[in-house]
Amino acid sequence: MEKKYKILTALRVFAAMAVWYISKTLSDCWFIPLLEGKIPEIAIMVIGSMVITYTIPLLLAYLIIRGMKNGENNVPSMSLTPSRFIKILVIQCGLSALALIPLNTVIKVMGIRTNAITTEQITSDPLFYMVLLLVFAPVMEEVVFRKLFLDKLLTMGAVPAIVVSALIFAIPHLFSQGPAQVPYTFVLGLIWAYVAIRTKKLWPSILLHSLSNLYCGIIPVYWPTDIPAAAMGFMAVYVIFVPVTAVVLTAINAKEIKKVMY
Repeated sequence: MEKKYKILTALRVFAAMAVWYISKTLSDCWFIPLLEGKIPEIAIMVIGSMVITYTIPLLLAYLIIRGMKNGENNVPSMSLTPSRFIKILVIQCGLSALALIPLNTVIKVMGIRTNAITTEQITSDPLFYMVLLLVFAPVMEEVVFRKLFLDKLLTMGAVPAIVVSALIFAIPHLFSQGPAQVPYTFVLGLIWAYVAIRTKKLWPSILLHSLSNLYCGIIPVYWPTDIPAAAMGFMAVYVIFVPVTAVVLTAINAKEIKKVMY
């Protein structure tokens, strides 16, 4: 019975996410074209990326999980000291890069087109994307995935909740950003759910989410990779130093990480 309950909990939250994403996509396809040519492009971008996503589609998702009990968080608390926060930041940047680089490289070599935000989009509307990636998306996505959904999934237990919430977070990115984003966001989802459960606060995952977008989304756009020395520095930081350091830190802190299993 307990196993059946866990499966039903996961399916119900997954259904909420699916309804949210599908209704958002349908709204984009139906409503956004009606606005084209009638209002400024930046207004359309705000409506499509911020307004539509978190209004009716999210309400429909909430109606599916409404009435579900929140699980108890009995995992040992973790105080987020500055040094520990920096360790987690390095781990998330390094491990997510390791998850992203192989598949992303294959996609680029094969010339496969995806819906991922491009350098040209960010540089053409830098203020919009700064607000979207560094403020709006981190706050709203953490509220939904690491609060609304994760609280329900905790009835399954901490470890299943972390894994399922990360999966539910990663799947929509397959359609919105492309296949390379799935392992990347799955790793990040694991880390942010872990941090939310261990600290019993939401702001750390919001800040980590924002810094992740800065590290992987904004900084690479403005890094002068056309200069050979700068390109080598980029490779040294993003492909070698940070990933290797992340692996080492994960191994060193394995005992602390496993506390979520207790």
